[in-house]
Amino acid sequence: MTQARSLLRWACGSQETVAAKWVPAIERGNGGARFAEMVGVTAREGMLPQGPLPGTHLPYENPSHRGNRDRSANSGFGMRRLWNGDLPLDQAFWTYAVAGGLLVNLFTSLAFMGFVAVDQPLAALFAGYGLSVPYNLVVVVGVWRAAGRHQEDPARADRLRIITLVGMVLLTVT
Repeated sequence: MTQARSLLRWACGSQETVAAKWVPAIERGNGGARFAEMVGVTAREGMLPQGPLPGTHLPYENPSHRGNRDRSANSGFGMRRLWNGDLPLDQAFWTYAVAGGLLVNLFTSLAFMGFVAVDQPLAALFAGYGLSVPYNLVVVVGVWRAAGRHQEDPARADRLRIITLVGMVLLTVT
């Protein structure tokens, strides 16, 4: 318990920050008092904000989020933005399809050969295909969608779609 208390205080900065950020959200469910006791925080009246803290709700709890996704180029994690086609076409193609595709498929191929060499066929199958195929699929979908949003040169966008599809298929089967 002492380690959890120290880690939480370190992550939040101070005991007051722990109280302000964590206790209100946890107290709404079971075990809030136990959690507060574990981290050494007391929920004194007036010390904690009332109601949910900003950012503590799940997207499905707020009806304004239904079907209203922010598709700006600066939102979200890189792979999610790639999957949604929110990245610029050049970044999706060169960073994720070319550089990332070569690196991921090189390392998974080396792992495949290593597991085959030590007679571990299931581990080889997982390393060789279970890791690279999902990445390749996300890249193909991401580049395809980014090309669909590319307005400047539609012929170039179509070429990059085909190059990505053929390249990822070749990297997957070899």
